[in-house]
Order: sequence, then structure tokens, then C-alpha cells
Amino acid sequence: EHFKKTLKMANGGFKAMLATQRKYDAIKYHQIFEEFGEIKTAYVISSNEHEELEGGNKEYVAKAWQETIKSYGSEEAYLAYVKNEFIYGDEIDLLIVVDKLLTGFDAPRASTLYIDKQLKEHNLLQAIARVNRLYDGKDYGYIIDYRGLLCELDQALTSYASLSGFDPEDITGAVIDVRSEIVKAKTYYTHLDDLFSGVKFKDDLESYVAVLEDVQKRDDFKEWLSQFARAFKLALSSEKIYDILSEEETKAYKQRVKFYNELRKAVQLRYHEACDFGKYEAQMQKLLDTYVSAKEVNELTKLVNIFETEFDDEVQRVEGKNAKADAIISAVNAVVKEKMDSNPAFYKSIAQQIQDIIDEYKAKRLSEEEKLAKAKQLKDLITGALKPNEDRYPKEFNANKILFAIYDNMLDILGDVGVADVETVTKNLSVKFYEIYEKASKKPEWHKNKDVENEITSAMEDALWDVEDEYGVSINEKEKIYQTIRGIGISFYA
Repeated sequence: EHFKKTLKMANGGFKAMLATQRKYDAIKYHQIFEEFGEIKTAYVISSNEHEELEGGNKEYVAKAWQETIKSYGSEEAYLAYVKNEFIYGDEIDLLIVVDKLLTGFDAPRASTLYIDKQLKEHNLLQAIARVNRLYDGKDYGYIIDYRGLLCELDQALTSYASLSGFDPEDITGAVIDVRSEIVKAKTYYTHLDDLFSGVKFKDDLESYVAVLEDVQKRDDFKEWLSQFARAFKLALSSEKIYDILSEEETKAYKQRVKFYNELRKAVQLRYHEACDFGKYEAQMQKLLDTYVSAKEVNELTKLVNIFETEFDDEVQRVEGKNAKADAIISAVNAVVKEKMDSNPAFYKSIAQQIQDIIDEYKAKRLSEEEKLAKAKQLKDLITGALKPNEDRYPKEFNANKILFAIYDNMLDILGDVGVADVETVTKNLSVKFYEIYEKASKKPEWHKNKDVENEITSAMEDALWDVEDEYGVSINEKEKIYQTIRGIGISFYA
């Protein structure tokens, strides 16, 4: 039951070991698990382990072991199969051992050790080290002790003989008091409660979403919820929870986990920002599935790009015109940040329009309907559904987007230089810069080559000097021009 509750439903690829006192016990455990059929097990013993003491079991063990290894050809071949499958495969959930593989066997996916065996000092520490190896999504291993062995740990951890031969990483933090982790759940629950202390209606999701408009508060929310979920999951897997939390507190925590998960979904949609916990996301899912709301689907939907056809469907999931507008604006803003280097002048103008919409709405000069309409217009503009006015570009450009981008930014920079015919000058420079990058981009890894970068800069500098000589002006922002056009060139050619 513990395995199903804490490992089987986690979908994290974790496994467990069961240490038994005798070879006979290992075989019997394996047979019982096979009868139940819910956990895939294998057992490992060896012919050179200590003899069985109980009369009558020796022959039974020898016969069962020979039957087990028969199809593999030898004990060594069977052992190699079990080790490989337990470490890398999916055909063994629980490995049952006596002495063999309990020590000196590195299996990072083993997160739980069930101990039904007398172990002391060095051997006890070695057994604990089996589940203390780092693995993706694994903070610690679990020791389920059926023999009352852990009371001997203080002596084992201070005994020089016991510690002999251990790597520091095996021992550091080898055992922690589960109660200290449960206290962490209380601490992070309080942090989350304080974060939303100003919310008047405690069950109004939209009020919480509004609090998280602030980026720092969103970061705090994700960090504290991640820490709370991990500590609370550990708490719920231990009977020690009721030493720290009352039944009323436990019930309240479960309800809050469910509410905060819904808030994560709303935040991801509203602010177009991933709200998952990376490698710990599976642990959050397990907490929800196992302890909170097993009958519901709790997964966050993937963050949908504004250019994907599903984006409009995602926006429709958001309730309220203002919230829909915010979802669109956040998605547009994400594109602006991602593509800024490809055309700074264009995307800066979009960023300014975003800020204008936000400011006008806050000043109550825009209604929710008007804010949503302007947000949709920006979305159409940035996705190409609404074409920009291309008539303002020279016809010779033939709808070349690279030339458009260079022209926009050069016109923006040269506007204050005082050139008499700034549009003609900008057109000619745009064509020259375009040709320079067209030629340079033919060279392998050109954008990583410092010599090529210097050649490009030199060619651009010559073109700018020609303009200065012809028009009697001084272009002071040459470095800005080099970096801006380089960003455009890399965006389109690299």
C-alpha cells in the first residue's frame, strides 16, 4: 500500500528495495507479490551467502533459486539482468535482497528502502546510502523501518569504525527528522498566506491573480508554493504529520493546495508565463492526485505561443474582458522580448503601445471592451493578421522583411542627424547594410567569428563616412548602428 501510494502513482520512475533477514524470506516475499500482481518484483540471493539456519528451508531455497536463474544460464547472467533492469528499465519496481546488492550497488532511481532485517553501524549506513543518491526530482530517500533500527543511528553516525570508507556525499544529510520537514510546510503556508494578506475575499480567484500582476510576487508565489507542496507531500506520507499539524490544519492545507493549483493555471494564462516547477512538477501532480483531488485533472496546460492556432481558445478560457485583454497583452509582450533584436524600432513601438493601453486603462480612459479591442489589434499586428503599412517603404525593397527592419531602425537613428534627404539616405544605407550581411552570412559560423564581425563593422563604417562627407554631417551613434543592425542580421541569418 505504501509503494502504491508514494511511488507507483508518482510517475517519476522511482523504485524501491526491500531488505530481508533470510534468503527464504526474500523468495516468499517475491512469490506473494507475484500473487498480488500490482508490483513487479525480483529477488537476488547468492549461493555463497550464509546458510539458512532453519531446518527444511535450505533445500527449498536452493531449488527455488535454481528455477529462477535457469532461463538466464547462470547466476552471474541473472544478476547482470536484474541490476541493469533495476537501474535503467521498467520491468522491476521492487528489488528484494538479503545481503547482496544491499551494499556497494549504485541505483539512483531507488528512492525507498524497506528494512525487514537486523542491520548495525556500518551496514546500516551502507543500506541508507542506497537511497541517498541524487536523481532528477528526488530530494531525499525514504527509509521504512520495520525493525526499529533507526534508534541506533546516533551511535552509527558518531562511530569512526562505522564511517570508515564512506564518501562524504553518502553521509551528509543521510538522515533527517521528518518532523522538521513538516514544520517547513507550516512555514511556507504562512509565507503564501502573507503574500495574499490584502485580498478581501479569500475564495475569489481573480483577486489573487490581480495580486500576482507584480513580477516579484509571481516569483515568490512559485517558489513558496513549490517548497510548500514538496514539504506537505512528505508530511502526508508520514504518520508523524499529526505530531505537528492538527486534522483541521491538514484539511485546510489540502484545500489551499487545490486552490493554489487553480491559481497557477490562471496566472499562466493571464501573464503568459510558465508556472510549473520544472523537475518537481511531478511531485506537485502526485500531491494533488494522491492526497487532494484524485478524480480531477490537475495538469497545467502547456504555454501556448501567440502564433499557434490554439491561442484564441486559451484566451477564451479566461473569464472577463479585462482578464482576456491582459492574457493577450502578456503574450504579445513575450513576443516583443523574444524578437526585440530582430527589429528594435518596430518592437519598441509595440512595447510603447502596450504601456499606453495599460496606463490608459488604469486612468479609466479606456473601458474593458476598448482595452480588449486594442489588445486584439496588437496581437493581429504582431502575428501578421493585420499587415503594417508597407507603402512607407521604398518600392525597390520588394516586401523584403530584412530591408524593412534595417530601414525602420536606421530611419529612427538618423532622424536627428540633420540629413537633408533622410529617407533617401536611409534607403541607400539599408541596401548597403543588407548586401554586407548577405555576403557575410554565406561564411560558416559567421556570427561567432570575430574577424568576420570586424570586416562587417569596417564595411558599415565606410558607408557611414561616405554619408558624413557627402552631407557634411556627423553621425555620433555609429556603435548603436553597428549593434542594432548586427542584431537584425543575426536574427534573420544565423
